[in-house]
Amino acid sequence: MHPFKLNRSPVLLVAFAILVQTLGCSKPNNPPILGGPCTYLDFEGTATITALESQADGCWLVFDTKLSEKQPTPTSYRNEGHRILIKNAGGKTDDEWLTSQGISVGAEFDVQVAIITSGTCTPAIFKLPKLPAGSVQD
Repeated sequence: MHPFKLNRSPVLLVAFAILVQTLGCSKPNNPPILGGPCTYLDFEGTATITALESQADGCWLVFDTKLSEKQPTPTSYRNEGHRILIKNAGGKTDDEWLTSQGISVGAEFDVQVAIITSGTCTPAIFKLPKLPAGSVQD
């Protein structure tokens, strides 16, 4: 064998080992995370039901809100046309059940609204604490 070929084999082996080590330790090329953490401001107020839209798996409550404090500006929050799906956890979500829970067009409920101030999460989160437990569907 030629001496040059004997010397080249260990050099290639070391170069290969260094290459494998370098590739194994490099950071993956992950896409950036969009949005980051979200922050909200909390408001309380009144929700007035403007429509009830029955369907097979529950009933959509359409409501407007009147908040006790002015929302921050700029904000895309609007006081009208919000919707949440409710369902009778114990049976049918029919007119009889809705009436027994005080749910009708024109009825008013306390509402808690969290309005986003930074990030790209849900723009507004509604809680109507006086609705029946387990009835609000997320």
